[in-house]
Amino acid sequence: MGQTKYTSPVAVHPGELIKEWLEESGMTSREFALRTGKPEKTISHILNGKSAIMKDVADSFEIVTGIPADYILRFQAKYEADVARLSRIDPMETLWDSFGELFPYNQMVKMGWIVKERTKADKMRGLLSFLGLTNEQAFTEAYTTIGVAYRHTGKARRTPYDVAAWVRQGQILASRQKRPETVARKEIITSRIPELKGALKIGDLPLLVSLCAEIGVKLVFVENLPSASISGAAYQYGGSPVIQLSGKGKTLDKLTYNFFHELGHIYHGHKGILVDDIDEATNTDEEKQADAFATKVLYGDLRDFDHAPSRSEIITEADRVGVSPCVVLGHLTHTRLISYQEASTRYRSLQKPFEIDFEEIAPR
Repeated sequence: MGQTKYTSPVAVHPGELIKEWLEESGMTSREFALRTGKPEKTISHILNGKSAIMKDVADSFEIVTGIPADYILRFQAKYEADVARLSRIDPMETLWDSFGELFPYNQMVKMGWIVKERTKADKMRGLLSFLGLTNEQAFTEAYTTIGVAYRHTGKARRTPYDVAAWVRQGQILASRQKRPETVARKEIITSRIPELKGALKIGDLPLLVSLCAEIGVKLVFVENLPSASISGAAYQYGGSPVIQLSGKGKTLDKLTYNFFHELGHIYHGHKGILVDDIDEATNTDEEKQADAFATKVLYGDLRDFDHAPSRSEIITEADRVGVSPCVVLGHLTHTRLISYQEASTRYRSLQKPFEIDFEEIAPR
């Protein structure tokens, strides 16, 4: 099996070789210049990589250092070849090695977010085009809130690059939607809550998207990346508030809560890119307000059960407040009136698995 030839990512000037010898022998550059009979300025330029080592200089260096002149000249030739090679490298290739590889490129290709490219340079160009950026510094500035805005107190492993890619795909989908004619105001949002709950009760996502547009909000659905593990996000983009959901949890009760949590961010006018995972706790004021909003909308009118209700009682109560029975069951389980074991056995028929068809719901 053949060996892979190593290619240096940098060009090393032979002056570094001489500099190391001087340090080991404790000799100053001035003394070295005197011993070799070369001007001190010439020695300084060589040590700093500003001048090439010619044959007569290499011969004098050999006399003083014992390093063969032909070795020094081969070192010089390699340096010049490396400089020539590096000058031909596309800077996009270098950027890919230091920055592009941090993103889940293959998964993004698999999901159809970007087109697969063969070379590093083309991959980097495609990735920057997807992100709507020109360089790494622009990424830092554009996504400065990513990495601190999302919850990372739980066990989920996520990187700011996966999170940013997930958010960016949502922004792209949101840009394909017509800008809402209505401005999202508290009174408008409040007046349409029964309809929003009704759409989620039957799992009608196209209807939910339409209702959101009528209250001044863009709603998009983006599948999770393996190292993102996100439930939802809320932010402003293109002059409109956006709710972005992943469908994490794959049940209707979690999707319902996630939606109203993100709507809570918009209702309270929270700024920045707020990325959430409802499986993890947080203590920020913004998250507390969003949680309080979702809790009030979904559970504020529920009767205060003093016992574990029957399935028929849960269905009746769910109909009364306008939500799916699984939402009531999820709340009673969360408050521990019903154990998780009971929820998966006695009340199993009330649970509602829910898979999002991301392609079907995506704006064209």
